[in-house]
Amino acid sequence: MLLQNSHHAKAALLMTMCNLMCGFIALVCITQGWFKEASLLILLAAVCDSLDGRIARRGNATTDIGKELDSLCDVVSFGVAPALLIYIQFFSESMSLIALSAALFYVVCGAYRLARFNISHNHDFFVGIPITLAGIVIAVLAWAGSGLPGEVMIGALVILGFLMVSTIKVPKPTHRPVPEEEISL
Repeated sequence: MLLQNSHHAKAALLMTMCNLMCGFIALVCITQGWFKEASLLILLAAVCDSLDGRIARRGNATTDIGKELDSLCDVVSFGVAPALLIYIQFFSESMSLIALSAALFYVVCGAYRLARFNISHNHDFFVGIPITLAGIVIAVLAWAGSGLPGEVMIGALVILGFLMVSTIKVPKPTHRPVPEEEISL
């Protein structure tokens, strides 16, 4: 069983690192003006984020360091990357202080939400919306919203920021276990 736990722990760690790599490459894409590619990478990071926890739970290989590392990766992929994506895609030419403030607010709320999650002991629900969900919403808006007014994007950053730090209870989805053959490294 120890070998199986180790196998699952390594597979989960690999997915966590893939999440981070997608987030970092999304940041690089943003700096090059490749906004659709950045949006797709944020969505791919969400897939990796979903898989890492499922793999770890399946193998009973969840660890404190895995939880902390996951949050650090999430703040890049679903906090910094989406906020920068909106700021650069919609406001880079105008250098809007309001847009910059909204992007910073979103990142700060996301980091706070992750820290609060790491010390919580709620197993049936999230308190506030997960940062991954917020990042997905921003990525989809950026992908589809190049024609949307910038005010809509600022509103999305602010509303999602508030929802992340809110005390609303969001039921945790039931996770389908990942079949063993999908985990092999």
